[in-house]
Amino acid sequence: MFECHTIDDVINANYKETLSDESWKNLLEESFLLWVRNQNPAVEGRIRSQEGHDENAWCVLYYLSPKVSYNLSLEEDSDTYFFTSAEIGEYMNNMIDDFIHDAENSEYASEQLDMMCDIDDTRLYYYLKSKVVYDDKIEWIRYCADVNSVENAAKYAPYNWKTGVYKSIKGLGYDPYYYFPESDEYIYNLEELNDIPNKEVEEELENGFLKEWIALFSRKSR
Repeated sequence: MFECHTIDDVINANYKETLSDESWKNLLEESFLLWVRNQNPAVEGRIRSQEGHDENAWCVLYYLSPKVSYNLSLEEDSDTYFFTSAEIGEYMNNMIDDFIHDAENSEYASEQLDMMCDIDDTRLYYYLKSKVVYDDKIEWIRYCADVNSVENAAKYAPYNWKTGVYKSIKGLGYDPYYYFPESDEYIYNLEELNDIPNKEVEEELENGFLKEWIALFSRKSR
């Protein structure tokens, strides 16, 4: 149990540990907003002005502080402080890598990548909305996720949800990498792919997302 005396305490409690369902629901209660008003009336007003603040706790959490990062860290010097859209792109690229190569974290990674495929009313949506300046990034993610649109269907094959996620990451301002675990190498362009043993390249083409990552470099896929 966490005892919170400040708004930052609430954010830190959620950063350090997954709250119980009851504690999560408490963030949507009128009593919590009244407590926030006593802490900072401007923050309370900002939360109340947001559609969904009484239905989705992420809408509340991300409006508690302008400094809060996507993963609820307030430590701006931390390596795990994912704040800008480009840093969110890096975070999602890490999730792709975990989904492919890290069985222990693949379930969490899958949940994160699902939001890149359907962003509305998600944690990612409310985070980007809370920063005010990222409405265009939300629209970009929606565009990339629509694999059945006429325009996306005409893109360089394969265009599927994986390609869409890579395109979204690039549009967020981060150049997507591809990780080869056997070689322990991160590559960021096709030239660097030549340094990876053929056997490992074939393995990732067959079982990983390498085909979709390569599709980024075709002129049509941009």
